[in-house]
Amino acid sequence: MGQYISEGLFFSQRTLAVLGKNACVVLEPGYDAVVQGKYASSSVEEIIELSKSLHKDISHIWYSHYHGDHVGNLPFYLKRISDPVFLIGHANSPIPEQYSKVQLIQPAQFIPISRQQELFLDGRIYQFIPTPGHSIYQDDLCAYLRQEKILLVGDMLQPQGTSYEKADGLSPVPYFFDGLSYLDSLTILQNLDFEQVITGHAQRLDKNTAHLWLDVTFACVKRIQTLAQMAAQNQPKQVAEVLCEQVYDQLVQERHFDKNMALARKNSSMPHHKSDYVLYDLPGIRYFVQQSLQSR
Repeated sequence: MGQYISEGLFFSQRTLAVLGKNACVVLEPGYDAVVQGKYASSSVEEIIELSKSLHKDISHIWYSHYHGDHVGNLPFYLKRISDPVFLIGHANSPIPEQYSKVQLIQPAQFIPISRQQELFLDGRIYQFIPTPGHSIYQDDLCAYLRQEKILLVGDMLQPQGTSYEKADGLSPVPYFFDGLSYLDSLTILQNLDFEQVITGHAQRLDKNTAHLWLDVTFACVKRIQTLAQMAAQNQPKQVAEVLCEQVYDQLVQERHFDKNMALARKNSSMPHHKSDYVLYDLPGIRYFVQQSLQSR
């Protein structure tokens, strides 16, 4: 069950519902209804029923990027909200086109964000900040509630541990596709004046913890860049995939990541399926390795 985290802010699963004077704004719809395969007892039902009980229709839904674990619940919302609802996302997002084709929304219901932009929605100022790097579509978008100084970051914070030297998550590598954009985006977030950060995976972080996560994520990405440059300089004729694996193995060692888990990430548990290493670890490493090889 969800809970109020402050006046007018209701948090359920991965979703923050902002209950304004006349309407409700949904931030990061999540995907729990998809996982459980039903609307009943989901965060979607809870938030829709709450908005009805307060007579505050859902007017806008913001999502951080197109990945299914962040937008999976969107159709559950759109099929159950009678009045037109506006989606807020990055201008690069593939979601509007996909949803228009199946008539879940009309193109006019999408508010595209391509630069830092403020929207005044039902008595609150929302600041939307493009932060590309994580998603292959370069459609990462953060939302900042100026009044509460709450920052919603999607998947931008991926430290996989509380320090560079200790990776105790699922991987030693943040999942990203464009390394330089990612570093620039992390720098933007480091300079924001926030008191609380909410990730797209339901973590609520105080200011100090959030800055630590930002710093560790930045350090990991920066170290991948450095290792890629060193590998390309020392072995300029080596194929990129070999260099990528060398960088990965070095990160495993430096971050004291469990070696058995590291090996398991390279091996798919199912025939003809890509491993977690190929799906999630390799894209960011490959970005810097290829960039380093091309710059020589």
